[in-house]
Amino acid sequence: VFAWRSKMLTTLREKAYFHIRNKIQHRELTAGNRLEELKLAKELGISRVPVREAILQLESEGILCQVPRVGTFVKVPSRDEIREWCELRSALEGFAAEKAALEATPQAIEVITSVHRRMLQLARQIRAEGLTKLEGTLMKEWQQVDLDFHMAVVHAARNQSAEKLVSNLHIMDMFFEVTPEPIPLMVSRVCREHGTVLRAIRQHDPEAARKSMVSQIMSVLELLLDDYSTGRFKANYWNNIQTYTAIRK
Repeated sequence: VFAWRSKMLTTLREKAYFHIRNKIQHRELTAGNRLEELKLAKELGISRVPVREAILQLESEGILCQVPRVGTFVKVPSRDEIREWCELRSALEGFAAEKAALEATPQAIEVITSVHRRMLQLARQIRAEGLTKLEGTLMKEWQQVDLDFHMAVVHAARNQSAEKLVSNLHIMDMFFEVTPEPIPLMVSRVCREHGTVLRAIRQHDPEAARKSMVSQIMSVLELLLDDYSTGRFKANYWNNIQTYTAIRK
């Protein structure tokens, strides 16, 4: 079990923190969406104080943004921030893949293999059903298995600081809906790219592991920047982004 997932929720603040993170990860809250403290507190059955503390922590991590006398929003990143996040991800995850190829235990490699196997099973299901859009439970499963793969690689490198940083950077990826390619092609591409990383790690080839991981993340950067430039945002939050931008001005 990964440290980033098995962390005990010892305080109400932590409970609220991960509740909000999960909403962003599964796109229940997206770029420009406004958070409602009272609603979040009721969902958790707690007071607003720990929710407010969790919001402050997420704001310090660059995930949320508070607008005085208006409210708290999921941050709308700039083009430069998107580039910076992906460049940081490529540096951290490239290092992790390289270190995993050199030092990962057989057990850690088996975890990565198991996650990739689960991804392949989901991809087969998506293609078999002829889906043109991922939504609901299947979308959450795909997002989770993709995150699990990346975090399994970082975990195999045995660097807890990198695990926390990478986890936060993946949350920021969820600000956008990347949909420039057909879903069957997308799932096949992701499986192929992850398979290349896994193969390099299993063959204990650190250079190939690093290069394949960096290449995969840079392809994500291209898609995100294209999504940003063309305004291909999810319809249900485009108005929120415009409202947020107007407030910030």
